[in-house]
Amino acid sequence: FPLADAPAQATLARIVVRDTSGAPSEWVAVTPPRVPVLRTLNDVVGTTDPVFIDWVSGLVFPCQQPMKVRNGVMQVPRWRIMPDAEATQKNSQTWMSGTAGGPLGITEAMLIPTLLPTYLRNNWGRDWGGLQRFTEVDPAPPAQLELGTARRSGLWDPGPIRSSGY
Repeated sequence: FPLADAPAQATLARIVVRDTSGAPSEWVAVTPPRVPVLRTLNDVVGTTDPVFIDWVSGLVFPCQQPMKVRNGVMQVPRWRIMPDAEATQKNSQTWMSGTAGGPLGITEAMLIPTLLPTYLRNNWGRDWGGLQRFTEVDPAPPAQLELGTARRSGLWDPGPIRSSGY
């Protein structure tokens, strides 16, 4: 139904179905109309939320705020922007995956992803990539860091290193 033809204050639509097939075994189904409200990626994600942007997509989204990593601590991302399915399979699911020791291991362990329906303007059928919204499994408290410098001998031994049992 072309929404431009609907009255501005309309909240209901009447659907009239005329079955002209003449075959008694045929049937007609009617579903509620789908009327998506489309918004730009900037409107949804914004420019201040921390975003995990996959390597292939990094330069395409200059308005989003990449998650920060400082002093070995990663900012918890609220969103993930992925490339198209082929690039995700070849790149993100290989060296970036958690099983390969990549950064997706952190998001897979801490966050629940929800894939949002997204479309490329004026080209709805094209696979542009994907947008995930993250929800924390258990909200992480801010990291408490002790920063400083120290000079140590090459023989300094603060304790055993775990080398097995990961």
